[in-house]
Amino acid sequence: MKTIKSFLFFLFISASVYSQNVAINADGSSPDASAMLDVKSTSKGLLPPRMTAAQRIAIAAPATGLTVYQTDENKGIYFYDGSVWQMQNSVNYGDIKQGIQSTDHNGWVKLNGRLKSSLTASQQVQATALGIGANLPDATSAFMTQNGSTLGSVSGSNTVTIAQTNLPNINFTGTTSTDGLHTHGFTDNYFAENRNWSGTEHFGTGATSDNDNDLYSVSNTTNSGGSHSHTATVSSGGSGTALNITPKSLSVNMFIYLGL
Repeated sequence: MKTIKSFLFFLFISASVYSQNVAINADGSSPDASAMLDVKSTSKGLLPPRMTAAQRIAIAAPATGLTVYQTDENKGIYFYDGSVWQMQNSVNYGDIKQGIQSTDHNGWVKLNGRLKSSLTASQQVQATALGIGANLPDATSAFMTQNGSTLGSVSGSNTVTIAQTNLPNINFTGTTSTDGLHTHGFTDNYFAENRNWSGTEHFGTGATSDNDNDLYSVSNTTNSGGSHSHTATVSSGGSGTALNITPKSLSVNMFIYLGL
């Protein structure tokens, strides 16, 4: 009781002397001119009201800036921004982060394509204000980039299929089938016998008379067996499978901050 009376007396004296602001300290120093309440200590802190989430939400007509410490669920300091309760931190609505958390936490909502209606009422308000439609974006296997498309939309693909023009400029070679009748030209070479002759009496094309062993050539063609053509087909060995262009990556989840 004595401590309470002393504290009240101290407040009364401070309020009377400084009229506009109050100092609570152990060294008797004056409060800072910019503070209505100046609490000073090197061994103790300021303890705000502590309550559960249900008790915080049950506060009737909370004033803008009202601050409490929540002791359950997402523990931390909360303040009322004039329309909804917010957990005190340095993030803004719509901020994106990556993490290895598996579920929603502290106002961060996992981007997994679920219905926006599955979120809390205040989160739905923030999501709508950010332009999110009926479903949250699904960030599965997606990378963040500023590509000029609609913010929050997922576009593109992690695979690509090449066309013929993407192939290197090379010639494929192959061997045709041996089936089918066809002709082949050939040259037959031979030596004439060592004898005398005159006129055109000889095999093939040669001199009109000769006493030596001379080389003669005769051009011949095999039987054609009918006209025909050959078509060669060389397979590339491919099957048109799309190329996976996803780079080596660290598996994480992606979250958007929508508050609680």
